Amino acid sequence: MEFILKNKFTALRILIGIVFILSAILKLSPIAPFENLLLKLDIVPWNLVPFAARGIIGFEFLLGFMLVANVYIIHSLRVTLFTLIGFSLFLGYLHVFVSSQDNCGCFGEIVELNPIQSIIKNCLLILVVLYVLRNKTVLPSNMFSKFQLYIATLIIVGSFAMPFIFNIPILAGEEGNYVIKPGMKISHPSMKSVVFNTKDTVDVTQNKHVLCFASLTCSTCKFAISKLESIHKKHPEFAISIIFLDVPQRDSLLSEVRIKTGLQTIPYTFVPAEDFFKTSHNKLPFIMFVDNGQIKNLRNYSDLYIGDIFTFFEQ
Repeated sequence: MEFILKNKFTALRILIGIVFILSAILKLSPIAPFENLLLKLDIVPWNLVPFAARGIIGFEFLLGFMLVANVYIIHSLRVTLFTLIGFSLFLGYLHVFVSSQDNCGCFGEIVELNPIQSIIKNCLLILVVLYVLRNKTVLPSNMFSKFQLYIATLIIVGSFAMPFIFNIPILAGEEGNYVIKPGMKISHPSMKSVVFNTKDTVDVTQNKHVLCFASLTCSTCKFAISKLESIHKKHPEFAISIIFLDVPQRDSLLSEVRIKTGLQTIPYTFVPAEDFFKTSHNKLPFIMFVDNGQIKNLRNYSDLYIGDIFTFFEQ
């Protein structure tokens, strides 16, 4: 009977650990939606968002590996319990004050959960952790108990290093994925008189503009739009605009994009396919930093460093 109990609690311990490890892995690839969530919440300075996102993912790796490896198991379970409670309180805040329908990002983009669904998931995990802690006397000891400190050190270092190794944050001054050719300009006639949804007609070849060329069905475009929307909400003076590829079913698709990205404040327009692809060079998303027609910077969703936008408009 004791053997069965020990194995049952071992299985539960490993299960909880695997949940945390999976959560970390799914947040890491792609990491942009999780960074966008932190940016939207405005809980850390924008320049620290890439590091905070990877730090949280590293912490999840840490808890998961500590539980699976049975290292300092009682302390690990207690930290896991308080972490789940803390995450649940945060999700409650997200539900009440931000959005009740947003994907909370707990399992990245693969498994979408709204805040309430994720709170229910956390409550189930909390019950399992409490059950295991209540029966801590029958938990099997670590066969490498003499080396727990060394194992824990390796796990800590490895857990926090992995997010930075497998998804290196973009820093100021780094080259983008797109190449800017000498003298590259935005000169297509359609860009000299762009009519946005705000009814404003703008010549985007004049003055400074950040233009995001996007498709309504492109998932990575949505990541870029979400990040740009978070910036524009706080800095409406920045001339950020979205150029959508025009499609027949654009109204229904636009509604989905609004829900997914929180698009509210950025002006947008629709451009026919021929003009769109001539200007965007068949790249999606294609984010141009334009200064009086001259293209100063080109980015997509993964290499869009927020600081570049501030530097561009404040120079």
